[in-house]
Formats: sequence, C-alpha cells, structure tokens
Amino acid sequence: MLSAMLKWRLSPAMTLLALMAMVTMIGLGLWQLERAAQKEALFERFEQALIGQSDRVRSGTEIKRLAERAEGPVYEPVRVQGRYDARRQFVMENRPRDGQDGYEILTPLRLADGTIVIVNRGWLPRLRTRSELPAIALESTQVEVSGLLSRFPRPGLRIGPSVMSEQGWPRRVNYPRAGDLAAELDEPVAPLMLLLGPEESQGYQRDWRPSVPGPMRHYGYAVQWFGMALALLVICVVVNMRLVRETGERK
Repeated sequence: MLSAMLKWRLSPAMTLLALMAMVTMIGLGLWQLERAAQKEALFERFEQALIGQSDRVRSGTEIKRLAERAEGPVYEPVRVQGRYDARRQFVMENRPRDGQDGYEILTPLRLADGTIVIVNRGWLPRLRTRSELPAIALESTQVEVSGLLSRFPRPGLRIGPSVMSEQGWPRRVNYPRAGDLAAELDEPVAPLMLLLGPEESQGYQRDWRPSVPGPMRHYGYAVQWFGMALALLVICVVVNMRLVRETGERK
C-alpha cells in the first residue's frame, strides 16, 4: 500500500536568508523592549519630579546652565520670581488632549536678572472656529511661581512655520523653539520652558505628561517583530518540507 512521510528539503540559500531575517526581527523586538524600559524610567522620573519641591528661587543664569549640562529631557522642579509680560503671549496650536483639539498658553516671565522664561500656563480646548482665540488675559504683576523645567516640545514631523501669525497679540505658534519666540519678542529667551505647577494660580488645565509616546507603544512594536519572526519560521518550515509517498506491502 501507499504510505507517506515528511522529508526535509533543505534549501541552503533560502534557509540562510530566513535565519538572517529572523535574527534581525528578534533583534528589533529586543531593542523595542529596551526602549520601553527606558520610557518607563523616564515616566517614573517625570512623576517624581512633579511632586518634587525646589528649595530656593532659581536665576536665569542657573536655568541656562542647567539646559547646557543636562542631556535629554530635564524635568527639574524650580521656583522663579519675575513679572509676566501679559501683553505678549503665545497660543501653541495642535496640542490635543483626550481626543479634543486645543491650545497651550505660553506666557513670557521676565526674571530679576532680565532673563525671559516662557511659562506654559496650561491647556485650553479649541473654540468653535479657528479664528477665535481663548481669553488668556492676566495682570503683569510680580509673581513667584513653581513648576517643572522642560525642553520645548518637538513634533514628530514639522509641517509649516513655527509662527502661524505675525501680527498682533497673542500670536499663534506651532511647536516653537526658544529661538522662534526670542525672534518674536526681540529678546533672548531661556532654552527651557517652565510647566506651571498645578497648585499655582493663573493657569489652566495642567495634567502634565512627558511629550513623548509611552512605553506601551514600544511593547506593541516588540510583539509585532516577534510575531513576524515566528511567522517567518513557520513559513520556512512549511516551504522546506515535502510529502514523499512510498509504495510498500503490508505483511
């Protein structure tokens, strides 16, 4: 009678290419796991900084030095004293929260040594039409505020100019850098912005979070890479196995 058995049909070139591809996919998956661990550490550091307290008022010079020596995100709790420049404020567009489009309000704060620090006073939802801007007036009084020093947020892909409106105040901006705001104010601006503390007055919604994707995205990418490596292994095995039928007699 006919009997059947599976026989391995080795294709050296195909097998080598498949192994190389699987090693690459597994390596990329491991790299994504490493990135996820880094993001978890970053988010934990951010949460600790949010509840931290600064022991003294910082000067503009200290803030500049901190920006120069720090690598990556800063997330340093500080207190500063100065006077808000309420007349010249910025509305940063394209800052969605929980599926709703909105703005973040950037207000210059002039410190005693003349340094201008941009204070992010929080988030407001977008009004019905783009031409409308939220009411963001405040008094130009001497204040002492606390918050978290952070680098200016960066877009994944910059499309269009950083300054959206060049006439009148407040001005619309789109992911500006410190240099962009300095050009509009015609004065130097500190390279770090201050995320206004949630306990401070004259602010808006301030559920601050790191301006980078969280670790779950990297875990998802890792699962995809490992899944692709497993799928390639299955395909390689199926393609290299053939069914061979042999004739024999049963005694």
